[in-house]
Amino acid sequence: MKKVSLLIAMIAFVCGNAFAQMSFDFNDCPAGAKVAQTLGEPWTTWSNAPGGAEDGVFAEQNSMAAHFTYGNDQVLNLGNVTTGTWELSFDMYIPNGKDAYNNILHIFNGSGSEWATEVWYKTSDNGTAIKAANVTTNFDCPYDSWFTVKYVVDLDNDEATFYVDDAEIYTWQFSLQAEGAAGTRQLGAMDFYPPTSAAVSDYYIDNVDVQPVMNLEVVLEDDFEEYTEGNKIAAEAIAAGHDWWTTWSNAPGGAEDGVVASFEGTKCGHLTYGNDQVLLLGDATSGTYTLGFDMYIPNGKDAYNNVLHIFNGSGSEWATEVWYKTSDNGTSIKAGGVTTNFDCPFDSWFTVKYVVDQPTAPLVHVNLPLWTSILRPVPLFRTITLTMCMLTNLVAFLLLF
Repeated sequence: MKKVSLLIAMIAFVCGNAFAQMSFDFNDCPAGAKVAQTLGEPWTTWSNAPGGAEDGVFAEQNSMAAHFTYGNDQVLNLGNVTTGTWELSFDMYIPNGKDAYNNILHIFNGSGSEWATEVWYKTSDNGTAIKAANVTTNFDCPYDSWFTVKYVVDLDNDEATFYVDDAEIYTWQFSLQAEGAAGTRQLGAMDFYPPTSAAVSDYYIDNVDVQPVMNLEVVLEDDFEEYTEGNKIAAEAIAAGHDWWTTWSNAPGGAEDGVVASFEGTKCGHLTYGNDQVLLLGDATSGTYTLGFDMYIPNGKDAYNNVLHIFNGSGSEWATEVWYKTSDNGTSIKAGGVTTNFDCPFDSWFTVKYVVDQPTAPLVHVNLPLWTSILRPVPLFRTITLTMCMLTNLVAFLLLF
């Protein structure tokens, strides 16, 4: 099965191009070029001297990476952020017999900087350690292979956790300085420094990411299990105290209302020709949402769904339409005036997902198969209403959860 996706928002860094969040893979950066001199802000060096001796270079290590040797002192400014939860991560490669170091700074100001935490990657068995809140915690890391370093920093709750290859190493009060004194609850910068000597200090980093962590909040979830089999979907939902299901003509319990069915051991919504089921999404106008549902289309049948900016009968406004056709090339999504074909399975469940980032372009992202909730990452997004209404000769089981 082919995955089709329409990009709705790209928040990334490529060489020299910065957006609100940072993501660097260095793939387009030339070997031998200086890191901060090439990329510009937010990259710099300890002495704010891009292009000088402190500035690392790009080099191949399986792919293009930033290469640091003794004398380099590379700094990534983090914007002095004081709220939210942030994930800082990078891949690291340390040749056998070499060592490495990095830190996070509350404040970046040369000799007046304030250290949040320091991490040493040493050649000796017990020298690899993180120091935070005046506690030193040893851990293991590989050599001669790539591994991932990750920090999750919750500024609102003043807590940070350090991970190596997804193994949790240590959690501490983030505002404390590395030596334990009271400090500043702020993400100032991240520093990469080869610590020992020209003979010993040598390492690479790649895939540097600084991203906000979205706290996923379930806004609407319906697995149909509390409904009575054979009854109408919207009518059952209303009886259960849920106001999210209706029909195109706002006639729950009528001919447009699909029925609750049982199929392959689970309850689901069953839609056939004449049904026109609508799921109301609250006319949200900001934030990022994931809308997902599982779908089963018997072989030889077809299906359809759309997302609406405005739901108002004949006065509705369509954001996108998706046809699941029996012909080889009929299955497609239409959005932004572009029709894109894709493949979907028949006679088996698959998952449809839209990711809508309201503050940016209101396009959709469909992945088949993927996971299945209607979630709201806090913050919020643009007016959409998800409707599921099926076309001619359709017999389909729709499971939304």
